[in-house]
Amino acid sequence: MNYNGNFQKNGLRQPGPIQLSLFSSETEPASYLSGRGYAAVLARKNELIKQDFFRPDQLDQVCRLIGPDTDLWISQAVFTKQSRRTVNVSHLDLNFVDLDFYKDLDENAWAQGKDEKALAEAIRFFCIENEIPVPSIIVHSGQGLQLKWLYDAPIPRRALPRWQALENYIVERFKERGSDSQVKDPSRVLRVVDSINTKVNKVVKVIRAEMDKDGTLRRYNFEYLCESFLPLTREEIRERREEKYPLEAPKTTNKRVSGTAKEFTFKTLYWGIVEDLRVLLRIRGGIEEGMREIFTMVMLNYLLLSRVIPPKDLFYEAAELAKEVDPRWNCRSESFRTLYKKACQYNKGETVQFAGREYPPLYTFKVSSLIQLLKITDLEQREMKVLISQEERKRRAVDKRREKGMIPRNEYRAQAQVRMDRARELKRKGLSVSQIAAEMKLSRRSVHNYLSKDLTVNREQFKGVATA
Repeated sequence: MNYNGNFQKNGLRQPGPIQLSLFSSETEPASYLSGRGYAAVLARKNELIKQDFFRPDQLDQVCRLIGPDTDLWISQAVFTKQSRRTVNVSHLDLNFVDLDFYKDLDENAWAQGKDEKALAEAIRFFCIENEIPVPSIIVHSGQGLQLKWLYDAPIPRRALPRWQALENYIVERFKERGSDSQVKDPSRVLRVVDSINTKVNKVVKVIRAEMDKDGTLRRYNFEYLCESFLPLTREEIRERREEKYPLEAPKTTNKRVSGTAKEFTFKTLYWGIVEDLRVLLRIRGGIEEGMREIFTMVMLNYLLLSRVIPPKDLFYEAAELAKEVDPRWNCRSESFRTLYKKACQYNKGETVQFAGREYPPLYTFKVSSLIQLLKITDLEQREMKVLISQEERKRRAVDKRREKGMIPRNEYRAQAQVRMDRARELKRKGLSVSQIAAEMKLSRRSVHNYLSKDLTVNREQFKGVATA
């Protein structure tokens, strides 16, 4: 069975609200995993867990072959390669929350004595009461609940900091309903519908699907979810970014508030540096010996600053990144012990003092310092967005002005020389400044400038001139 707006069985559209029995291990992943890349599938039999990677369009067949009598998990993101690490995320199709209320029913009295249907209704009521978008599907994992908000279109990896901010905020909102604070990273795997939770010998199943008026499964626009949950809209964040804070680090206090304007703006910038470093890795086809360790350290540093990976994942991400830097490199985890300590301090909200300002404990290089440190050439900068020199910024500004029809300075001065010669010729013929201005369709001030001994062009004349 495939999902194409409505779930179908035997090629026939199911009328009215969706039947929960139509969800299976074949249809549930297909409802939110799509596009190019790889999804991770984990299966456990005889106490052994095996992980494999498959294309999203292969998942229905894979789940059929594995069979329904198995513990089965699947990744909630698609990856560029067969590795379930954050640095390899390709795109994301949903947000999720794992409710483990069963671990402490005394603190989760709302769930006591409720069957599956009542649990789903309680979550839906909680969402409506708190003006939270209702999850597209609610899955009963055998013990707890999985809440999933599906997108109407996948979002690319460049939106990962914003996705992570949204994921963190959603998990926090459901804290009073028993949300697992550890389940909020893009490399997470969750149980698949129709598989078996052997801990309690129960089948994982969808207990509620939220439907739109046209009978299709409800999907949300990613920006709509951000505006529903996050304290700032995308436009407000863009306006703050345009205030041009220095790149090194925002001024902070010990009372850090996740999701504030400055912190989110800087997380976006830090992620932009990570993306540029990946571009550099692709251009060079790997990193040469002598620069491998510093390149890996810098990339991990900015992954941590952008908060898309927690400190506990540092060494796993380092091992995966080292394979891309140089497959022959035997990367030692001891090399990043200092970075790990700094990451733990950063995660606790600690800061360091320098020149009367507070900075994160992690490294906050200037762009010019990174360019020099990694020996990024002018040609390599052409494909980057953040790690560019002032000269490259000027070059791009000139190109933009030329695209808008603005002419280079040398062409403008050539035209100005022609006008100056014409103005002087008319002056020799005895015309007044006003008559010359009318003849040449110029202002009196411009004529005065053209009649002066040197070619002096005021600022108003240079408006719209692209600097060569």
